[in-house]
Amino acid sequence: MIGDSTLGGYLAGVCPDSGRTGSAWWCSWYTFMGTVAHELGHTWGLPHPDVFIPGFRCADSTAWSNMQCHWGFPFDSLLPFEQTHLRSLRHFQYRSDRAPYELLSIRGDLGPDVVRFNAEGDSLLWIDGRGGGTGYLWGLVAKRLKFPGLDGWFAADLGLPRGSRDSVDLRIVVGRVERYRRRLIPGDPPLPVSIPLRRGEVIQLEGSAPVAWGNARMVSRSSRR
Repeated sequence: MIGDSTLGGYLAGVCPDSGRTGSAWWCSWYTFMGTVAHELGHTWGLPHPDVFIPGFRCADSTAWSNMQCHWGFPFDSLLPFEQTHLRSLRHFQYRSDRAPYELLSIRGDLGPDVVRFNAEGDSLLWIDGRGGGTGYLWGLVAKRLKFPGLDGWFAADLGLPRGSRDSVDLRIVVGRVERYRRRLIPGDPPLPVSIPLRRGEVIQLEGSAPVAWGNARMVSRSSRR
């Protein structure tokens, strides 16, 4: 949504500069990147700094916080109390030698017919739905996938690639047991899917036509403890 709002300004010809850093703040590449970081800060419990520092303003402060000055991204920062709060959250506390998940878009054994989106270049995997749909930096588009799992879960946001016109029948088989079956309808929003796995079990994703798997990943059970 944030990216589309900026792109729309370029396409409509209302941004003063067609480059990545438009001279109007709302057209800047950095503004909507900073907005994503700003909203994530709220998700993790950070308020605007003027809640604790009355009268805090970016223009007359030497400490630029993303929670107040997001148009300055990536040259803004976080205030000391904001950093302390984030470091206290369990989401950011795990052993560096225990990877929390494995993105399937960086695996090398998924077959030649799989389209990968892995945050390289300017491509996004789009799944239609409410509004303009949802774009994923990481994901796969495939009619069939087959790979060994780990001790944990397979998880993804499931949908049809943008522009799909026909419904698709999908099933997920783990070992020889069918774990999931669904008919995907064009225009439906992405659907979160999580399938439990045991190490070595082979998981097969079978569609009657290509299916989009946003942020497809395998989550280790040990990382959830």
